[in-house]
Amino acid sequence: MKPDLTPINMGIRRWPGPPDGTPITQRRSTVPEGESGHWKVERFEIPKGRLNEWALIKYAIKGRPLIPGIFTHLTYLGRVIMCDTPAEMRDCEHLFENAHGNVLVNGLGLGWCVEELLRERKDEGGPLAEYVTAIEIDQNVITLVGRYLMDQFTGDHLQITHADALDWRPGKGVKFDAVWHDIWPNICGDNWETMAQLHRAYEGRCGWQDSWVREEVMKFHSADEEAE
Repeated sequence: MKPDLTPINMGIRRWPGPPDGTPITQRRSTVPEGESGHWKVERFEIPKGRLNEWALIKYAIKGRPLIPGIFTHLTYLGRVIMCDTPAEMRDCEHLFENAHGNVLVNGLGLGWCVEELLRERKDEGGPLAEYVTAIEIDQNVITLVGRYLMDQFTGDHLQITHADALDWRPGKGVKFDAVWHDIWPNICGDNWETMAQLHRAYEGRCGWQDSWVREEVMKFHSADEEAE
């Protein structure tokens, strides 16, 4: 059973971002709460007194511990698709260690990766990426998250395209310095086939690429094959 992460009304439209130098696992999404179609962006709170609940303990056993605090999640029909808890932030560290220049992000989701790639870093001489292209399959997610990001990062720094990442390809001769694939709502071996498909598609078209929790998915996939 998943923990009851009850949404709370924060009474604000925008969640203020933390200052420069804040560790990646302590940074939070600034996308405002809202709803489009069956999709919602909501704040939720994990009170300190609930960390001993069994559901939360199981998250920690799986290596994805939850901590007290106020967070944001993107849901579809009530199911959490992405959130800005520390475990999910840590999943993206590999991207931020390798991203520079022209970056492609397959899967917009809550938009947190785009925010981190383009936010101004005064102590580091500027954003990690000069330009980000984000591919998102659902127009409601673009309405809910993408429009906000386009307003935040004005100028020629961000392009959000409504398309299926498995089908979309850049124009002839276009290459990226880094590509990040994150189109899956959960972690399981079934993701391996489409993950491998995306990696094959961008071989030779980028300097670096990786996928969300790729090593974990590979382990699940190998275990599934051995069990057959």
